Amino acid sequence: MDVHHRDPGHHDRAISLSDLGNELLTRFERLGQAADLEQAIIYQRAALELRPPGHPNHSGSLNNLANSLSTRFEQLGQMMDLEQAIIYQQAALELRPPGHSDRPISLHNLADSLLTRFEQLGQMGDLEQAIIYQREALELCPPGHHDHLISLNSLAKSLSTRFKQLGQMADLEQAIIYQRDTLELCPPGHPDHSGSLNNLANSLSTRFEQLAIIYQRAALELRPPGHRNHSMSLNNLANSLLARFEQLGQMADLEQAIIYQRAALEPRPQGHPNRCGSLNNLANSLLIRFKQLGQMGDLEQAIIYQREALELCPPGHRDHSISLNSLANSLKTRFKQLGQIADLEQAIIYERAALELRPPGHPSRSGSLNNLANSLLTRFRQLGQMADLEEAVELLQAGANDTNDTPAHRYYCASRLVSILKEHDQPLLLETYQLTLNLLQLVLAVYPDVELRRTALAANRLSHILAMSAAAHAIGKGQPEKAVEMLEQGRGMLYSNIRGYRQPVEAVRQYDSPLADRFKATSDELEALAISSQLRSDKLWKRQRELNLEREDIIQQIRRLPGF
Repeated sequence: MDVHHRDPGHHDRAISLSDLGNELLTRFERLGQAADLEQAIIYQRAALELRPPGHPNHSGSLNNLANSLSTRFEQLGQMMDLEQAIIYQQAALELRPPGHSDRPISLHNLADSLLTRFEQLGQMGDLEQAIIYQREALELCPPGHHDHLISLNSLAKSLSTRFKQLGQMADLEQAIIYQRDTLELCPPGHPDHSGSLNNLANSLSTRFEQLAIIYQRAALELRPPGHRNHSMSLNNLANSLLARFEQLGQMADLEQAIIYQRAALEPRPQGHPNRCGSLNNLANSLLIRFKQLGQMGDLEQAIIYQREALELCPPGHRDHSISLNSLANSLKTRFKQLGQIADLEQAIIYERAALELRPPGHPSRSGSLNNLANSLLTRFRQLGQMADLEEAVELLQAGANDTNDTPAHRYYCASRLVSILKEHDQPLLLETYQLTLNLLQLVLAVYPDVELRRTALAANRLSHILAMSAAAHAIGKGQPEKAVEMLEQGRGMLYSNIRGYRQPVEAVRQYDSPLADRFKATSDELEALAISSQLRSDKLWKRQRELNLEREDIIQQIRRLPGF
């Protein structure tokens, strides 16, 4: 459709402008070309001007322009776009009273934007209003309605968010009800099945923790001082309070956890088998409080407890590597506060020792590689010794190429490596860009749900500009063909990364359904192992290595399919 064939004054010009704007927005979502999005907004503004208040399509133009502005906000993060989108969505909703066929979608769009603004600015009024609109949208989209699923999911998400803010169990209970309904509508094979499972599991875990605190308080009352399990009950209650603090951020939970941990340490004197664990627990909580309040006394006390814990967990003890890593972390924190290089030097010694105890296949190896690499980079910036930079690069390369690790961890190592190589103009940058792009593609395949992807990529914002940066570097190195290849690879991933509409595994299924099933089953089991609390088991480590090898073989088979 050519808008230029319909000059100003033509009775169908507004239709052409509106349609072309929508088509450009769709093309942007498919190819990721920023010019398409900008042009879509221009056309949609022009269409809105031709459809003033009172025009039968005024609300439609308001909604279209709001959608494009919301999309640009997601890309560039400019609050003005989000604020304008909300204004247009509110105006569109006023023109769609109860009974209007488009009222549900207007309610949903406005609620979604208000929730986004709440996440940016933290104003509870936005969250409360979003929930009101989502409840109405759900009433207008009963079971069987094509928007029933999205209405359930949106309301559950907002209720979960409000629970994290206010701690009202009624919100959590209601969210769980809606998440169960959502899961029933997303059976195995549905593209949102994994995300629905994840959301429900998180809410059930949160409810378990809430109930655990209630029951642990009751147990503690039945185990007064002098009872042989008094310290155990104190420690259990402290752990649950700490978990709730990490979820809800209420300082009262952290303060109580520290009180109970101090009380649990008292009946565990020198020689007690659980003293090491109590020392580490209390030290970790003090370190968390230091990061919240900045009181150096907490940090100093944490280091004292961690040094004692390390003495009680010598080489060969199952908690030796944890004690090494915890003490190193606190020493680095003190270095950042006071600038004493001795703290950094000692932290590096402990991190080296911890890494030696975490061979390839160990679930904490990635963390140790990153910790030591970061410390070496810090020392390089302080002292300028090239050996530190070179070793940090080698460590991150090892992490990025470790097929025993999760794709998200490997991607994090690779993206950190890109940042370092860019800063110091290292010759490995081009091939590292390619590795990072490949790992990003793998992350998008392994995490088919949008929320899971956001979680996996949250640690590094580089993913949004990776392909463009890689292409620019390739051009600078005189390899324009490579630049085009990288841009095409990035565009191919963009649609699924931003909108989550295209499912990489489902694309494989079109060519080889059994292969897609094997890839998904292997990836799901690997991710389950990655978060398992039982990963000290040699049997599970062996299974993790077997699955990684199997997935690598499957990936090679997928790459031989047309278009992959």
